[in-house]
Amino acid sequence: MEFTLRRSPPSEKSTLGNLYLPGGELLCYTLEDCDRFLEKGGVKIPKQTAIPRGRYEMVIAGSPRFGRPVPALLNVPQFTGVEIHPLNTPGETDGCIGPGMRTGIDRIFESWHALGLLLSWIAWAISKNEKLAVNVE
Repeated sequence: MEFTLRRSPPSEKSTLGNLYLPGGELLCYTLEDCDRFLEKGGVKIPKQTAIPRGRYEMVIAGSPRFGRPVPALLNVPQFTGVEIHPLNTPGETDGCIGPGMRTGIDRIFESWHALGLLLSWIAWAISKNEKLAVNVE
């Protein structure tokens, strides 16, 4: 199962986006650090930069930060430990992706609810022995 994350133009503090299911149905919104266009040679500022665009394998892994399994992206250039986890503001991202049911200026809301929906889809895909991936656009 391949999800698609389509980013909106970044603000000075964050990047909002939409996370889509295969087939194009909107699952939830996303919040990341500021997109500095690393794939085009942009400069990474630690804990303030969104991951580069690309296709990433996704697994469920135990989160040291949350003490529970969350989606994790593998082999992200210039990053380690990239997770999809609950958050509300860019100060909570540290290079990760936050899901949300609603957006505001530089923030998302109902993040735990959105993560629950994402995990339901992931559980279904795993039950069908499907590989997981996220295409970040």
